[in-house]
Amino acid sequence: MKMIRYSTPILLALIWLAQPASAQQQLTLQDAFEAALQNNHAIEIERIEREQAANNFFRGNAGLLPTLELVGGAEFSLENANLEIADFSESPPQIDRISVDQSESRSYNAALQLNYTLFDGFRGRYAYRQLRSQDRAAQLSEQIAIENTLLEVAGAYLELLRRTENVEILEENVAVSEDRLERIREDRRVGSATELELLNAEVNYNADVIELSTAEVERDAAVRDLLFLLGSDDPEEEIEPADRIEVNEDLNPEEIQQNALQQNATLLLAEEQTSQAELGRNIATADRYPRVSLSSSYGYLRQEQDASNLPLLETRGFTGGVTVSYSIFTGRQRSRAIQNADLDIRSSREQKQSVQNEVRTEVSNSFSQYANALQQLQLSELNVETADRNFENSREAFQQGQITSIELREAQVNLLNENLRLNDLRYRAKQSELLLLVLSGTFLNGEI
Repeated sequence: MKMIRYSTPILLALIWLAQPASAQQQLTLQDAFEAALQNNHAIEIERIEREQAANNFFRGNAGLLPTLELVGGAEFSLENANLEIADFSESPPQIDRISVDQSESRSYNAALQLNYTLFDGFRGRYAYRQLRSQDRAAQLSEQIAIENTLLEVAGAYLELLRRTENVEILEENVAVSEDRLERIREDRRVGSATELELLNAEVNYNADVIELSTAEVERDAAVRDLLFLLGSDDPEEEIEPADRIEVNEDLNPEEIQQNALQQNATLLLAEEQTSQAELGRNIATADRYPRVSLSSSYGYLRQEQDASNLPLLETRGFTGGVTVSYSIFTGRQRSRAIQNADLDIRSSREQKQSVQNEVRTEVSNSFSQYANALQQLQLSELNVETADRNFENSREAFQQGQITSIELREAQVNLLNENLRLNDLRYRAKQSELLLLVLSGTFLNGEI
């Protein structure tokens, strides 16, 4: 068997491939998802906002719980006082004038106050429901952010897979060109090949090496893009994909469409926004009703005044009362607020209908792309098989001197192009599949 002499670029590539697998971190798609969920900044921002909405969702924030306050104060004054005191027991009344310099007065008070709204036109009830809807909307926003980010991570992972497999295909292609070049060199030495054939083989080999080098640069860029989405602090970390993902060819368009209308997170968020608008109108109409509030307190008061017939006043005890208020005229603010709330409802319903139509259209378009990619994938697989048989037959014929090196090169290029096309179609089909899972609301629950 003839030994193949490899050029320096190929020799370095083979040495790199022969290194232990531990030199690079093996990364599955599930590993990538878990890393993104832990470290991706967009997901963390949505998680924080969801926690804020959850913190706001409680009865006290809707005014449904009483408030209890402890208040107190002290006051001191120093002033000159002139008093006139009338004595009406005499006729005409006698007036006594009193002047007190540096008169001091002191006041101390403390109270424990309880306030509770008994009735406010059900404003508190509607506000509580609105807070619950906002909490649900925040959860859906987080879900959308997670789905979009994980879809982006999956796309980056698939792109890394595609470029990695392109490198492998091109490495095999360079090895074939190397073998062809060595054979022609040997034939040239024995005089059975022309100088033109040798020059063509060298040009073809150099072109293949350049194409391989470009593919390796693109693969390294895909690694860095994926690391960025995973929140890695080291853009030069060495990772390689551990999966070879297969395309699910059994997706049903009717099932996808039905799931999308029931579970699509963007559509569910639009429904929550419509619910919030309707609750906002209920809150606005609450001003049409009277407001009844209860107040109660236990307090202590002490007043000391030098220039007074009542030098000391001290009280303590309970007080309580009920207040009823009703706004008869608010400068038309109330009616305008209700009108604006009605407009919000109309706008949110239009938005919901628009999102629903958009989801239907996107599902239909994505499924058409998915079905077309599957069809092209099947044809491409047949083309690869045909091109592979043609190349093997051509290589055997070339070794036997039945065809020229140019004809062998043509068969080699055809096989290379078909392999690259098959690789592209496989991951296009997978990306269409993942997009359909996101649109149907089953991306986070399904097997990918």
